[in-house]
Amino acid sequence: MTETQQLSRSEAMAQVATELTESISFDEFAERVLAIWSSNAKRPKDGIRNDLRHETARYGFVFIDDQRKQLMPLRVGMQGVRLRHIVTEQEVEEQALLLVPSDYAMLPGYNFTGNLLNEFQFLDTNHQPLHLELATVTSTEISELGGEYETQTHGFRLAAWFARHHVQAGDSIIWVVDDWMVPRFVLEYEAAADRNETLIAARNQELVELLYHQLEHASDERIRVKDAIPAAHMRMREPQGYPGDPWEQVVQLDPRITCWVTDIRYATDDDNFLDRLRAGEAEEELEAEFQEDIELPPAEAGRIYQFKCAFKHRKGLWRMIEIQGDQTLEDFNHILVSAFNHEWDHMGGFWQRVRRGNTKRFREVEMGSVAPFGEGDEGAYRQIGEFGLEIGDEIKYVFDFGDWHEHVLKLVGILEADEAEADADYPRVVAQNKPRYKYCPYCKEAGKKTVATYVCIDCSNEEQRDVLACEDCVAEFHEDHYVDELVY
Repeated sequence: MTETQQLSRSEAMAQVATELTESISFDEFAERVLAIWSSNAKRPKDGIRNDLRHETARYGFVFIDDQRKQLMPLRVGMQGVRLRHIVTEQEVEEQALLLVPSDYAMLPGYNFTGNLLNEFQFLDTNHQPLHLELATVTSTEISELGGEYETQTHGFRLAAWFARHHVQAGDSIIWVVDDWMVPRFVLEYEAAADRNETLIAARNQELVELLYHQLEHASDERIRVKDAIPAAHMRMREPQGYPGDPWEQVVQLDPRITCWVTDIRYATDDDNFLDRLRAGEAEEELEAEFQEDIELPPAEAGRIYQFKCAFKHRKGLWRMIEIQGDQTLEDFNHILVSAFNHEWDHMGGFWQRVRRGNTKRFREVEMGSVAPFGEGDEGAYRQIGEFGLEIGDEIKYVFDFGDWHEHVLKLVGILEADEAEADADYPRVVAQNKPRYKYCPYCKEAGKKTVATYVCIDCSNEEQRDVLACEDCVAEFHEDHYVDELVY
């Protein structure tokens, strides 16, 4: 059996990765893999791309362009990159470098079950190996709900290194990447007094913008830390330059994104609340801020928002609805239920559709939900003018989370307060589609032409067709059946 036949696809991909000394296009990479791995697939490149789509870092690469056509070997691209670790009081007390989950999550070999601790190597500035003694520190923490729990933090005792540099809390240990795949780092020391705050702030901003850019261009609404952090550093103006703050700290301070251990995702209001709570803000003040009713300026409160509202899958069935800026999602839900003849005993939910960067993809940001009898989450009482909507923006509206009647609400116009009709009763329906009536088959048999107003759900399911009737015929032929009112 030849070497080509013995290699698996994963082994071939890993072998090509170790041979590279610069970035490579995906097509060229795939050709090199296929040169040492035989495949009977009609489109073998698709299998290679699929592997990279799910576990790029596993094979020692990251994509460094938005189109995901150019690969950079991690071993090459991360060489010399500097990462900042800020020393805590606990580390000074233990004379140890303690690792947090974000230190592991960015590395290609990390997973929930594996332990990378024994893989770490640290060198001094002369590239001499530092003696590493494993350290485990147990501490008691207070949960966000007020209870106590114990945590264990693992790392390495570096008593001689700490003593030589007179390390204090707030100082920085700079990890200079020697080999990202091992992982191996050269340790540099920087006193807190020597921090260049201006440069750090600039580097932090550059990093978070690159991460957000990756998220906007991702195929789904998350990016893997082990792919995103190296890719962002490689795309910085000076990848080996002065380091910003630890990446997780940078992410937590940006209200647009949040980190879930191994993933970076779009932040929600709940995420922002928890991040600020972790940062030390008082829970009572935060709750008051998040629940506070916003008083809009008169000019914004009086604006008239004009929405063309249609069923998602029946776009020809629409209503033009006008609603004022100081009216709420609850008010909007009320007029929508009435305009589309929905029953009142179900919930309605609103999500703002936000374009992701310059792509054709959208993400959905929850605005609020409204329960049938007035209760609901806090979002139900948010005012239309709070959302910063612009002409062309779209809202997804769903009525009845069981049957899932989905609508598209497109903002087609905004009138200023002085353009509003003085005696108008907002919200209101100001226009609708020209109805295309269907007629009652029972009346037709009797020689009459009567508009059908109901569909019998029971009979329609049984006969596998729409069984329609007018109000009188429903009473005569479908009295005990489940019927639904037609919308024109």
